[in-house]
Amino acid sequence: MICPTCRSNHKKSEGLRCKCGYQFVFSPDRDKGMTDNKFMLILRKASADGRYYFTFPQLYYFCCTVKGKISFYGIVAKYIFFGFFAVVLLKVPLVLIAAVALMHSIHSIMYYCDRKEPINQEEFRKMVRKWSNIKGVPDKMLVKPSLHHPPPQFPEGDLYDYGVERIIIVERQLLVDLLVKNGFHTDQRALIFSADGYPSYIAERAKILLKASSDLPIYLLHDATEKGGAMKRKINYPKHKVIDLGIFPEQIKNLPVLKPLRLKSQEHQAALDVLPYAALSAIGGAAIAAGIPFDEVLASWRQEGNSVGDSSASNYG
Repeated sequence: MICPTCRSNHKKSEGLRCKCGYQFVFSPDRDKGMTDNKFMLILRKASADGRYYFTFPQLYYFCCTVKGKISFYGIVAKYIFFGFFAVVLLKVPLVLIAAVALMHSIHSIMYYCDRKEPINQEEFRKMVRKWSNIKGVPDKMLVKPSLHHPPPQFPEGDLYDYGVERIIIVERQLLVDLLVKNGFHTDQRALIFSADGYPSYIAERAKILLKASSDLPIYLLHDATEKGGAMKRKINYPKHKVIDLGIFPEQIKNLPVLKPLRLKSQEHQAALDVLPYAALSAIGGAAIAAGIPFDEVLASWRQEGNSVGDSSASNYG
């Protein structure tokens, strides 16, 4: 295992603490090939190097897209050493050594670079819990709603100085934190709260604005589930334009960015925040600007020949 702190090659037989003092969390042979360095890479990708807050579904997405790496130099060095030992001391024919080396290299490439099945979601959840118990909850990871009261650094009177042009209602409380803490509300000049009225100080302010202006549009964001799809029927604002942005299973099915998750077995039902934040922000922003659902945005992008997501989500910022 390579130590993330001193970069030395730490032997498994020496335990889980490096000579420099670093405490390893994962042992590849016991943790489905997970290493501390790989987990740190997944965290960096989920937060876009510290720019975004993220949730567990988004972290799991990057777990499925980060590929294992193989050291060809390591394979060569190993077979030079053992090959010399076998040829000189054991008189093993050189051609046999070369054949074994080739077979092992092919096996290594297939195992590390082309594995078909990602780590099971529940297994990965246990890994995140294991990391959190030893290293603390990862920076920028949202675990539970925390906006029950106005942040002290933003007096309530300043919460609305950016101007409100729309209301966004999401299905779950943690989605409020995800969007607000990443600044989506200011980018879209919106008040964001959940269907059950969280946070209450925002929901109450939204009711006042909606009562005062019948022109204020309402946008809905929810999971690609049966419950999420029924959200619009439960929203009662008859005087206002209500636009259901999504997401729906069919939209999930048509997003190449989500192919690594292999959601076909789940009939493409998934949480909204399975989308990397950069993708969610880009698609959501475009949908709100045009006043159309996600699927119409995606259809428009396809007609224009624009990519709607690769495995790195690089097209979303």
